[in-house]
Amino acid sequence: MIKRISLLSTLLILQLLIIAYLLFDAGEEGGQNENALQYSFNPDSVSRLVISDGQSDDKESLSLMRLGDDWVLPDAHGFTVSKNLVSQLLKNISAVNSSWPVADTSESITRFELSDSNYQRRVSIFSKDLEVAGVDFYLGTSPGFRKIHLRNAGSDKVYSVNLNQLEFSVSADYWMDKSLLSIPGQIIKVEKLDAWTIEKRDDSWVRIDGNTDRASARGASPKGASARGASANGASAREASPKEDSAPDASVKATELVAKFASLRIAGLAKAADSKVIQAAEATFVYTVFFTEHAVPVIEDQVSADKESLPSVQKIMLKFYHRVDQDDYLLSSSGFPQLFRLEAFAAESLNVEDEYFDSMEKGK
Repeated sequence: MIKRISLLSTLLILQLLIIAYLLFDAGEEGGQNENALQYSFNPDSVSRLVISDGQSDDKESLSLMRLGDDWVLPDAHGFTVSKNLVSQLLKNISAVNSSWPVADTSESITRFELSDSNYQRRVSIFSKDLEVAGVDFYLGTSPGFRKIHLRNAGSDKVYSVNLNQLEFSVSADYWMDKSLLSIPGQIIKVEKLDAWTIEKRDDSWVRIDGNTDRASARGASPKGASARGASANGASAREASPKEDSAPDASVKATELVAKFASLRIAGLAKAADSKVIQAAEATFVYTVFFTEHAVPVIEDQVSADKESLPSVQKIMLKFYHRVDQDDYLLSSSGFPQLFRLEAFAAESLNVEDEYFDSMEKGK
């Protein structure tokens, strides 16, 4: 009898343990676990992100703001942001999920660099009504590859989550759209100062004589200034006699060169002090690019064509300044008052001499 009671008691305990486990597991799946970390917000409802660097002396911060369908940097001249970076970051944050904290003591918060006064990053997400969208957290040390310690503001619980601190940069260069200076629309003519001019004719490119806007385009000519890319005699002084069978090759070269202007990518913004460099230096080389917003229609009789039906032609002047000590280039555009940085290989791939078009057909 005693053995039977003991067996029944054991079975009852096992049943209670099983029920407790099932209830606990159901509670976790139903989001009832108070220790769990999970963000529930709609990325499309986010209007602003603020990322602060707790390791800098002045707690440097960066804001990202939604403007219509775009994201902009309100503290960096309102430049547009690469949409993919923001959407991917919001997606990664919304996917954060951790069942249990790894620590919850003040000592661990300090050790993992998650305190209010000593943290690596703080991230605040705002909804369209400018209220915090329930997401305000600190990021600290990393326990492993693509892992980082996280603590919600106002909480002592520390979690280890799948996030990468590199995605939370406070540098405007990281976020800004690098194609900002790419030439929009259809390029129809390119002039290199004191060198050559090419123009789109039907479906091919031809070299034409003359080069406009030569005076004062380069700027000053200080001692020691670099002037690579300038041709002393200019394009009009060259009397090449190209062979007809080699002309298509040169036109392909021109097409490849023009494509680089259409896909131009900057490295980032130049520093304020860099403006003094271009004020005292001669541009290494200068381009004027002519383009239309839309494709130019093919009209057999251009004289009788309705001028209003033709797209308006716009132009942008690009000045490239080589910095030998930095092994990069400063780039100014007539379309922006700011100064930008460009990688050396990107700039030098554009710096072609007149000989590049030796086999090109000449137009008038």
